[in-house]
Amino acid sequence: MGNWREAQKAAYAEGSQGKLRSALNRWVQFCAEIAQISFLRPRVGFSPADFSEEVWIQMMFVSWCTMTGCNVNTAEQYLSMVNGWHRTKMGYGISEGPFFTDHDMKRANRGYRSCLLYTSPSPRDATLS
Repeated sequence: MGNWREAQKAAYAEGSQGKLRSALNRWVQFCAEIAQISFLRPRVGFSPADFSEEVWIQMMFVSWCTMTGCNVNTAEQYLSMVNGWHRTKMGYGISEGPFFTDHDMKRANRGYRSCLLYTSPSPRDATLS
């Protein structure tokens, strides 16, 4: 494959291209405007603090997506797509390192998801006010 676009087409199903584009647009916007960081994340080293920082960035991305109109499931799908794209582009996931894997990030995120589900506005909230 000669270029990145060809690799992207091979890696993602035709039907998911639009959603991937939406996820990447949100990720780039979040990184530039909210977190003020590079959208291409450095590889996590041996430091638990570095791993925690990357997990925090991902959690904030999911939270920001929900505050800007996504439901929690869509926001998590966006994060998963961005992480897969990052792995394809950079060769490693956003919070991966020699001792930390995507599984560790998901484990760290478990409690945070419960909080998001509990605190996110629901359609019935509008009927109560």
